[in-house]
Amino acid sequence: MAPTPTMQTLTEPVRLADLVASLSLAIDLGTGQPPEHTLRTCLLSVELARRSGVGADDLGEVHLVALLRYLGCTAAAADTAATVGDDLAYYAGMGPAFMGTGREQLRAVLRASGSGDRRGLRARHRVAAMLGRNSARDAIAAHGEASQHLARRLGAPDGVVEALGSAFERWDGHGIPGELEGEGVPAAIRVATVARDIDLWLRVGGEPAATAVVHSRAGRGYDPAVAAAFLVAPEEVLASVTGRDPWAEVLDAEPEPHRRIAPGDLDDVLEVFADFADLKSPWLRGHSAGVATLAATAARAAGLDEAGARRLRRAGLVHDLGRVAVANSVWDRPGRITDAEAERVHEHPAHAERILRRSSALAPLADLAAQHHERADGSGYPRGVRRSAPGLEESLLAAADTFHALTEPRPHRPAVAPVRAGEHLVREVAAGRLPREAVDAVLAAAGRAAVSRRHAVWPAGLTHREVEVLRLIVRGADHREMVTSLGLSGKVIEDCIEDVHDKLGVRTRAGVALFAMQHDLLA
Repeated sequence: MAPTPTMQTLTEPVRLADLVASLSLAIDLGTGQPPEHTLRTCLLSVELARRSGVGADDLGEVHLVALLRYLGCTAAAADTAATVGDDLAYYAGMGPAFMGTGREQLRAVLRASGSGDRRGLRARHRVAAMLGRNSARDAIAAHGEASQHLARRLGAPDGVVEALGSAFERWDGHGIPGELEGEGVPAAIRVATVARDIDLWLRVGGEPAATAVVHSRAGRGYDPAVAAAFLVAPEEVLASVTGRDPWAEVLDAEPEPHRRIAPGDLDDVLEVFADFADLKSPWLRGHSAGVATLAATAARAAGLDEAGARRLRRAGLVHDLGRVAVANSVWDRPGRITDAEAERVHEHPAHAERILRRSSALAPLADLAAQHHERADGSGYPRGVRRSAPGLEESLLAAADTFHALTEPRPHRPAVAPVRAGEHLVREVAAGRLPREAVDAVLAAAGRAAVSRRHAVWPAGLTHREVEVLRLIVRGADHREMVTSLGLSGKVIEDCIEDVHDKLGVRTRAGVALFAMQHDLLA
């Protein structure tokens, strides 16, 4: 096995599949699925595509679509949680039923809505979910727009980007939005739909359950040709996912030519990782990119070379990937969370570490990214290890994350003024939790970052008023809150919202959020 490259010596192009496979592990967390579910779906998709007559030239698109089909899963997580409670439990519960009959879907909604709620709240969430057909359509529209936006930034080919906009269509035309049917649904989606459900139902009841479901849904949710490719030889198809290392097998299964990312473009890909994670909650949007910028600027202030500053920026971009493993009913709650929920929160850096460690290109970032909540006195998490002399890079990232988080609003508190955030960091030094060198560098960098992020001209022809409205859209404000916050009439707000969507060329709140994060409009 070739040695793992470091961020300083990485000079060869990186396979896009290696990076997308990492992202697929985060997608599993964000959809409430077990590890490697998406990797197994990819292997099954390639096998089914070959058996159902998909041309060799199209197998690359099938491979990539199977890995990215749920890339937009964080786009509507907050709205879904507001309707049904635990968004992750809901996604997990609805997954096996989505391509089934209306009765199957209704049963799944009743089981999955309000999971973990006390009885009265669960009943309210169940009713909201059953009445929420338009909400489901809005969520899927957001999912599709986000998937396409992020995939395009990853460098995915046009056919893949187009297919991701139809991720929830069905063979019988009864999907969402229900604009396509039959062979009008992209072939990669028709294949990946069957492949994903096979893996879901294998866990429910093994091969008999998967076979029965594929048989019953053929010609309805599923392309009958793809279903037949499985039913003719299920054991042979399932042999594609019985190996010991789905990660390696997914990389081996990628058809030539392999798409590669130049070392200098890796940061662009990691910005996609950051925005995927931050899209999870209106309270988190722009956080990862902000921490990355602050940490890199602080690295230079502390005397690190450009390689060290680049490493810190990249670690900052991916440090919060593990947030997607925690339900929005936790992240977005204005009140106190339970001890059990706090334990889930404390595990999110470990989730990020596991995701990053699988990739040969990203493994050098794993340990650094996972330590952004650790403290020298052992009071941090997830490891809680006491260190008499913590590393400078780790301390810079921890201090940058703390400062930036404090200056952002959260559901339980307003944003803290930068001077108060600085005072908090000074107290962390006095308590022996963060080293003075790191805190001094972050405080010096904070002023420089604020100046460098000022916009002389807003992108896409946006006016200053429209940017103010855009920021409120991204933070989840409703129409009434915008009127109150900006002191403008309802008609002016409506016109601004319409102009923002038109100028950005997007249809959903998620689309606005992704544009805002990409162009650093949330500072």
